[in-house]
Amino acid sequence: MIAAVFFFDFSALRLWWHCHFRVKKKIKKTAPVRRAEGPHSRDRRLVLIDQIPLRREAEKKALKGLRETVRLRETVVEYERQILPEYVRWENETVGTLLAEERVLEAKLRELTRILEAVDYETLFYDTSPQQAYKEVMREMKRAEDNQRRAEARGFEDEPRDPEEEWDEEAGYSDNERAFRSFLRRAVGIDPDFLTKREYKKRLAEFLEKMGAVGSSWRPNPDESDIDSRVKELYRVLVRRLHPDTGASVRRDPLMAQLWHDLQDAYAKRDAEQLELLLAMTDLHEGHGGMKSTLFHMRRAASEFMRRSRELKGRLREIRTTEAWVFWHTPDRGKLAVKLKAEVEARVKIARKKIAECEAEIEILKSPARKRKTKYNPLGQDYFDF
Repeated sequence: MIAAVFFFDFSALRLWWHCHFRVKKKIKKTAPVRRAEGPHSRDRRLVLIDQIPLRREAEKKALKGLRETVRLRETVVEYERQILPEYVRWENETVGTLLAEERVLEAKLRELTRILEAVDYETLFYDTSPQQAYKEVMREMKRAEDNQRRAEARGFEDEPRDPEEEWDEEAGYSDNERAFRSFLRRAVGIDPDFLTKREYKKRLAEFLEKMGAVGSSWRPNPDESDIDSRVKELYRVLVRRLHPDTGASVRRDPLMAQLWHDLQDAYAKRDAEQLELLLAMTDLHEGHGGMKSTLFHMRRAASEFMRRSRELKGRLREIRTTEAWVFWHTPDRGKLAVKLKAEVEARVKIARKKIAECEAEIEILKSPARKRKTKYNPLGQDYFDF
């Protein structure tokens, strides 16, 4: 008797069992635990928050930005009012003659370059010879100069007049009727002279009724009744603080001058938020600690000061790369004068060289065209002119 021994892989059998009968394990899902909710509070009392630490933090940040802004603005103002004029005066005394010659040479070079570019354009797009294109360009330039000279001689008398200016000079119409006739022409596209008398009167009455100008001038005067009372109050307070006649310190402070211009713009736009921001900025500038401003506007003022500080830093970086700044902070200005003179002389020399090259090209264009020789094409296709 033959004995057979079978070895079974129970893991493979288990896998076959699950795949054949599609046995799925049941996952026991637990319901989420619900937290016990207590009864809703019906207490509607206000909770007071101590704003003193928050206001101190905002004030500290704002004052830091304010001090930095004032310091940087003073440097920029000093550069514009003292350093730059002093450098211009010193530069004119040192190399004024060379600079004048350089300006003359640059103007001449621009004129010659313009002529050559026009000749290239004529040659390329109109398929003419360079000599013929040069003649045409010079003819056009001479014609334009003659026209301009004649126009200046007669004082532009032959210039066509604007029809609207002629209409403004019409007599017999009031301001309201002039506005009505302009409205018909521009907005509606109707000539009022072609309307019947009945239609004209009807349209005029409707126009005056809509504009609210019956019995008065059509141009409305600014009425301050629609201005918010808060805007008026803020404007009065800020005018007392920022007006140049308030004191010499206000006139000398560039920041206050900038805030004065910002105040006029904000009041023209009736922007109450901007006026609140200016109030907070002036509070901090005068050392009141923003007691008349809200915490929101104090934080906005701090952000505004930091933004202006970043702008002034960028402006100051540009200023420090200028020749005027180097001149002001250089102890030995004799060496700087020698260096500047050498640089200007080099630029003048380059300009003269370029002008000589342009004049040589123009002399070639002025000379008559030479006869061209026909050469045989080595490929045997045709004759070409070179």
